[in-house]
Amino acid sequence: MKSKSNKAFKINSRDEKRLFKDAVIVYDSSALLDFYGYSEKAKNEIFDLVFAKLEGRLWIPAQVEYEFTKNRESVITKPINSYQNLIYKTDTKKEGGFIEAIESSISNFKNKDVLKIRGNLKALIERTIKDNKHPHINQKSLNDLTEAVNQISKDLDKLEKIVKTSKQIIQAEIKVKERKIKTIKGKDSLLVKLNQAFTIGDEYKYEELIEIVKEGKFRYENKIPPGYEDEGDKIGFQVYGDLILWKQTMEYAKRISKPIILITNDFKDDWWQPKSNNEIPRHELIIEFIDKTNQQFWMYSGESFLHKANLYFKANVNNSTIQELLDFNSEKFRKIEEEWLELLEEAIYDGEDVMANHNYKFKGKNLGSWLSNVSQDNKLGKKLALLKEIEEIGFDFKQRGHNPDLQAKRFIQRLFENEELNKMVCQNYFNSVLMDKQDRILPETKRELNTAWKLRFNEERLWEKQSQIKDKTDEWKKFRYNKDLNPKEKWSTSEKNMGGLYHWVRYRKKRVDLLELIIHKFSKEEIDELREQGFPVDEIR
Repeated sequence: MKSKSNKAFKINSRDEKRLFKDAVIVYDSSALLDFYGYSEKAKNEIFDLVFAKLEGRLWIPAQVEYEFTKNRESVITKPINSYQNLIYKTDTKKEGGFIEAIESSISNFKNKDVLKIRGNLKALIERTIKDNKHPHINQKSLNDLTEAVNQISKDLDKLEKIVKTSKQIIQAEIKVKERKIKTIKGKDSLLVKLNQAFTIGDEYKYEELIEIVKEGKFRYENKIPPGYEDEGDKIGFQVYGDLILWKQTMEYAKRISKPIILITNDFKDDWWQPKSNNEIPRHELIIEFIDKTNQQFWMYSGESFLHKANLYFKANVNNSTIQELLDFNSEKFRKIEEEWLELLEEAIYDGEDVMANHNYKFKGKNLGSWLSNVSQDNKLGKKLALLKEIEEIGFDFKQRGHNPDLQAKRFIQRLFENEELNKMVCQNYFNSVLMDKQDRILPETKRELNTAWKLRFNEERLWEKQSQIKDKTDEWKKFRYNKDLNPKEKWSTSEKNMGGLYHWVRYRKKRVDLLELIIHKFSKEEIDELREQGFPVDEIR
């Protein structure tokens, strides 16, 4: 069936050539802010070889200028944290604190292990030095061992000084780097160039923004692009920032009667058609743009645009520059994947019933949609490595939910690798996530977990849930028979008299299951008293 519609969801070379000849080029804030991560060579080539050929055709909506200005300083100074993270762990979600870890390892070995070795060696010598009493051994080997331990201590002292000196040198170099980064804020040549290259659209009035918010609520509820994936991450008008720039772009295209090419490095599914490898805009965007402006619309990522610029503008941008932008976006895309993986791990660790569907959200984010998209990509033979990472975290796509054995293995890994995990967090996870699924955990995995737990907390791992509620039955009985505190000899009185016992007893008066756990500790006469005073002893089976 041949469609009469002019809404093309794929672009051929003839239409693309016409588009590049006539279109206004619009950059969004993600594409502009990424310039701060490019090399000087790459930036110069983009301005000199591409933008120079587009004089009068580069435009940004007022919303893009706002987002760029708002986020510019944090993007510029972001590398500072990466430098500081080399010494001290500034980001708990990433590797870091390498110098600090080296110092800690040396200190622990020197002040704990070496001292322990010395103590054991001293005791060994004292036990075996007397030749007229058993046990006695020749002391030469022990003397050699003592010298070796002394040499280790000297080497550790030397290593400690070298690490200290290296740390000071690295810190000094980092300070120089930080100063250079901070000077960009005040003397920003890139900002000057962007202001010269781009013209800026008009802002919306407050009342217009309110109307967009009303429309945005309906669109986001029904997953109509763009912007609905920002719903859990932002507040106020900025929840609808993508929708605002979209509307400003359409209005501009209609006013000047020109097609639009949008350059974005935002790779979320509320801009790009799923399964299109970020090469086709969402079909809804194409339909809406043509209907409202009677103009054509297409989108490209930063490096794809440079490739097309070489083709249609004869820009002669070096392949190394295009590859740099491709690598930059790949790294950026990988960071997005890592954020989703961390969120998935957190959800599973919290005992969430994670589902790979578009209705499931965790902490306001569309985790279910992301998992569903990864599953679809996997059916096409893509993202196989990412799928493996997801399964290693403990999510089973075949069951569309958790794989307890993989969860247990991931937990074992955390016990060994994450020194910041405390025992209470581990106990809560074990009780809430693994305990009830132990019949689906392989015996060898259980044994491995038992060993990891023993090494981490120096205690046996029990596979029966332990009550974390303190048994105050004996204390309760003492109160009952204390005539000074309880002259009426009641099992339950006021909070003023009972103090910390009050709520504990009150719960056992309200809940049969809690009373049942301790009823065997009472005599027949005491049970009769409890019954008379309103405790539900007769409801106990």
